[in-house]
Amino acid sequence: MDRFINWMMANRKWIVSGVWSLYVVSYIFVYPFMEGISVLIVIPVLLTAWLFGTRAGIISGILTYPLLLVLVSMATRSFVGWYESSIFVGTGMTLLVGVVVGRMSEMRVNVIYELKLRKAAEKRQRLSESRYRALFEDAPISLWEEDFSAVKVYIDNLKSQGISDFEAYFHDHPEVVTDC
Repeated sequence: MDRFINWMMANRKWIVSGVWSLYVVSYIFVYPFMEGISVLIVIPVLLTAWLFGTRAGIISGILTYPLLLVLVSMATRSFVGWYESSIFVGTGMTLLVGVVVGRMSEMRVNVIYELKLRKAAEKRQRLSESRYRALFEDAPISLWEEDFSAVKVYIDNLKSQGISDFEAYFHDHPEVVTDC
């Protein structure tokens, strides 16, 4: 699936150009037999928005209005005014599709980017953990982890009693060292 998406993104200009061209050509030939073909303009807009994002979806949605006016005029061989309400409403809906699909495409790209960043961070963390774990597990000397927080509290207590020369105090009171 990733190969297909990468191929589409690499060739997106050609794909979108081909789909729009196919729509224009098929419109001219099919319109006399099927007037509802105008609805299919949502396909090139959808594809453009999905491959290029919200801005392209907005632009292609807006440009469907003059394009459909020209295509209907060419297919019917009569001038269609800019005020044609059915084309105007259809263009509004197509524009909405372009915006929504373009935004969804951008969100998809952002999610993929965030997932790549997260995977890279997790990989760095695993490497760091294994490096530090190996440091302690494979060390040639014995390493111990001790909690001396109670000793700190005891020494702070001695400081509050006015003792400042700890070397002399511990020399005079060796039983305090074993208590610590």
